[in-house]
Amino acid sequence: MIPSRRNFLRLAAAGTAAVGLGGTRLFAGNHGGVGAAAVQGSPQALRIPPLFAGGTITARMAQQNVWPDIATEVWTYGGSYPAPTIRVRSGERFTAQFSNMLPDHSNIHWHGLLNPHNMDGHPNDVFENGASYTYSFAVAQRAGTYWYHPHPHMMTGPQVYRGMAGFFIVEDDEENALGLPASEYDVPLLIQDRRSEAGRQFSYILDDAAQLDGYLGDEVLANGTPDAFLEVARGLYRFRLLNGSNARIYQVALSDNSAFHVIGTDGGLLDRPYEVTNSMLAPAERLDVLIDFSRFAIGDSVTLKTLRYQGGTGRQQGAEMAILRFDVKRDGGSGGAMPATLATIEKLNPDAAVRQRDFTLRTDDGSSPPMHMINDRMFDMDRIDETVHLGDLEVWSFTNATLYPHPMHLHGAQFQVMDRNGNTALEPRDMGWKDTIYLPAYSTARVAVKFGPYAGVYLVHCHNLEHEDHGMMLNYETTLNDSAVEDRDADASRMELR
Repeated sequence: MIPSRRNFLRLAAAGTAAVGLGGTRLFAGNHGGVGAAAVQGSPQALRIPPLFAGGTITARMAQQNVWPDIATEVWTYGGSYPAPTIRVRSGERFTAQFSNMLPDHSNIHWHGLLNPHNMDGHPNDVFENGASYTYSFAVAQRAGTYWYHPHPHMMTGPQVYRGMAGFFIVEDDEENALGLPASEYDVPLLIQDRRSEAGRQFSYILDDAAQLDGYLGDEVLANGTPDAFLEVARGLYRFRLLNGSNARIYQVALSDNSAFHVIGTDGGLLDRPYEVTNSMLAPAERLDVLIDFSRFAIGDSVTLKTLRYQGGTGRQQGAEMAILRFDVKRDGGSGGAMPATLATIEKLNPDAAVRQRDFTLRTDDGSSPPMHMINDRMFDMDRIDETVHLGDLEVWSFTNATLYPHPMHLHGAQFQVMDRNGNTALEPRDMGWKDTIYLPAYSTARVAVKFGPYAGVYLVHCHNLEHEDHGMMLNYETTLNDSAVEDRDADASRMELR
């Protein structure tokens, strides 16, 4: 079926007042803050998303016991919250039929994957209730932690919040040869916040404040599990941290302030492990980390949490909250290793860039509803804002001229961070290949981008989903030039769709 192509201007629950936030969840079972207390929960074993077995991915509503004592209505891929984890090997072709049984139009964006434009999940390519579409593309990525979620214009925020997000994990021979923790010791961890005072439902009721700050909750769910715990052995584990929240920015750390190692970011493994005691993680960013529990005794517990930090705006952005408690229960381990070196990363040379483009992020917080802009323009589905050439290397500079943090995400290409506010000494979260970069208030960052491997229309946007839904998004088009030839797989994909 041909995708519908329209500018669907619609607010989710326009004119309805948002429910006020309650207290902040600090550690499993403990609460603090002001206002109505967050709902007291009972610790639950961490859910592990099911594996996608192939075939059809159906978007539909379902009832699930997110909390043990009540059914929550969730919007799902395949009836599961979280969505099934997709695992593929680099070089394989991935094919799945998407079927939309939701009351709204929807689609799938394959976040971080480099796909032909008609396979990317652009908001111009959405499907109404009852429609279906076959996504089929060659997976040419290096091994890494990617993900998928819906991308309908002005409806991405509510659909993701209601439950539509899942892992897309790519494996390859280079990574497998490293002997990293595998199987049950390789744990995907989707981190999302929810509003516990909303009757334990994923209610999405937007007001002007939420459009400015983003839709923030007072409780963190790990893999859709509130008050989550995981029983671990005294050994080495790999955790794939994915910030799937609408707007919340985490500063992840262990409750005893002990060290862990960052081994990968958005686009796969780093050159070596980097020891840290905490790291920022903005919406859509990923961190692959190694945690060694051998230093703990059987019976010990330690909690993965987000630290309190300054610089957030409104509704407890920057609050300290628990994410997942680890209970050390047994000896033994994964047999996995932490190699001294990991992967070879081709470094982009910004001196070879053919052009620099500047993007200034602004917010009109005096309008109702508030609107968010890039270069003083709000998103127009049919307008091409920037044109680049396939194969070209450019430097893109992002300046956040607002007091609201913005995680900027690029479709159709990956990039390498050059500097922040002129400082070239980067933290591990900014190293390697990236598709999303966190911009705190009133800051500037520059990235080097090499465009390809496909021509077509792609997006650059803020991944605070409320900012994205309300204007902070642009179209850019990658075109052929005299020295570039479009990848044959793109041509093959287009031929398959005719």
